[in-house]
Amino acid sequence: GNAYKHYFRASVFFEMAAKQGFAPAQNELGLLYQFGYGKPQDFERAAALFKSSAATYGQAMVNLAGLYRDGNGVRQSFGKALRLTQQAVKAEAHAGVAASRPPTYFRDLIKRNVQEICWLIGHKVVLHGLSTESMNGVTGTAVDWGCHPVAFSIDKYPAAETLEALKTARYTVKIDAAKGSGGPRTMAVKPGNLSPVP
Repeated sequence: GNAYKHYFRASVFFEMAAKQGFAPAQNELGLLYQFGYGKPQDFERAAALFKSSAATYGQAMVNLAGLYRDGNGVRQSFGKALRLTQQAVKAEAHAGVAASRPPTYFRDLIKRNVQEICWLIGHKVVLHGLSTESMNGVTGTAVDWGCHPVAFSIDKYPAAETLEALKTARYTVKIDAAKGSGGPRTMAVKPGNLSPVP
C-alpha cells in the first residue's frame, strides 16, 4: 500500500547515505530491516547496520541492545544489552542529546530492558548447591545471562512461553582464580545456585 511505498522510497535515500558512512542513516535503515518496513525483515542485516552506526550514534546502541536482549539476528546476551545501553547513556549525554530526554529516561530503559530480570550482572557472587562439591563456596563475577536455546523477550513477560524460557536461563560466571577452585574460567550457573557476595 501507500505506507510501504513511503518506506521503500525512504529506504533508497537511507541506503545511499548509509553507504557513505552516515551513522543516523545506517540506524534508520537498520530499523527498516528490523521491522520489515520497505525492506524484507532481516534481523541479521539490521544488527550489522546498528553495529556500524553504534560506533558514533547512541540511538543505534540502544537498538542493537534490543536485538541482543531478544536474540534477534544475534546470539542473545543480556550482558551485551546492558553494556550497550549504558554506553548509549554516556554517548548521548556527551553529545548533549540526553538534555532533551526526561531525566529518568535512560535509567528506566536500562531497568526495563535488563536489570529487572538479570540484576546480578556485574556483581560478585558465590556459588552453592552445585553437584560438584569443590565448586561450592567459590566466588566469581556474573558477566552475562541468557536463555538458550529458547529465544526470550522481556516484552512478553510473564507470558507462558517466557516462563518456559526462564527455565533454561543461566548466568555466565567468571570464576575468581584466587580461590584455587581448579574450575573453568567461566561457567554457566542456574540463578538458584548463586547469591550476591555481601
